[in-house]
Amino acid sequence: MNTKHEKTANPLNRTKTITRHLTNASDDSVQPFGWSSLDNPNVLRKLIENLPSTISSEGYDIADHLAGPMLDKERFPNGWIDVFLDFRKYQITGENHIGIAEYQKMYGGKDGLSANIVIPSLSFGREGPHDSGKRSMPVVTQEVIISNPEDAKRIARIHVKKQPNFTPLFYNSIISTTDNEEWKDMREHIVTAFLPNGSLQKIFPVTLERAKKCAKRLENLRMESKDGLVNMNDFLLYETEAQLQLALFGMSNEWMEETNEQFRNSMAGKIDPLYARHFIKQLVDNMHEGDYAGPASQGVGSDKSVRGPLSDALRSISADGKADAGNGFIFAFAGHDTTGHTLTWLIPRC
Repeated sequence: MNTKHEKTANPLNRTKTITRHLTNASDDSVQPFGWSSLDNPNVLRKLIENLPSTISSEGYDIADHLAGPMLDKERFPNGWIDVFLDFRKYQITGENHIGIAEYQKMYGGKDGLSANIVIPSLSFGREGPHDSGKRSMPVVTQEVIISNPEDAKRIARIHVKKQPNFTPLFYNSIISTTDNEEWKDMREHIVTAFLPNGSLQKIFPVTLERAKKCAKRLENLRMESKDGLVNMNDFLLYETEAQLQLALFGMSNEWMEETNEQFRNSMAGKIDPLYARHFIKQLVDNMHEGDYAGPASQGVGSDKSVRGPLSDALRSISADGKADAGNGFIFAFAGHDTTGHTLTWLIPRC
């Protein structure tokens, strides 16, 4: 939300602003709405009153039958909203798992961390087929956290449909599609870009060349630093993104250098978050216009050369909607973020 909206004094007016933003947010908006506005209890309570709900819609409330904080009427007299506000303090710091564990230990009885519990949730999605239309109004609902090992094993075999909560950002990508058959087809297609012999071995020269530049770049950063110290986390995030763009996506070195830091800073909230959307549009345009080739189009087992196998796979997916943009987004960010942070964690332990 912009500064003007954040300073609106009347909670009801702020609620109307948020609701309007929720239903009319354009595809150029990275965030579906200003989460910080929900930290005001008065705003949240007013907002919830105007949202559709799945709770007790058919006379059955699962929170009445499974463990969880919503059964604690003494601590949370207003039920869903009170628990949601309590859980928000964990969401804000990215510690959802800690909040869930605390609820399990407090309300899970003898099962403790193996207890299945119910927590409040706002469900987000998109209208239209293939999760690619306008963002839909969020729905007041609940999540069942399955932690019992036997239940997890049984349910994972018969119920694997994804929640729609990632569709506002990633459309019908492999991480967010709510269509199981579409997910299976997508996974089978994308995995060809990561075949050890048919793909990765053939792009290893690109990886090696970047590794050589990486070593020189690290030494230059050390020499340029006043105290001889280098921020290794930022360095490794840059290099994992570089490897991803150059080797797997097949992008040019010039484009990588132009976008690498800006894209990461945009995702971290250090610069305009809309840059990330601009980056993905450019990435998708490059994927469709570039001369890329890999097992996805050439066939597994082909002896032809490979260039940008991930671009080749993502642009040739036979999925409707905006799967190319969604997949480009998730691979461009998650593809480097987890690797960069893992390497940072490993360095002092080697």
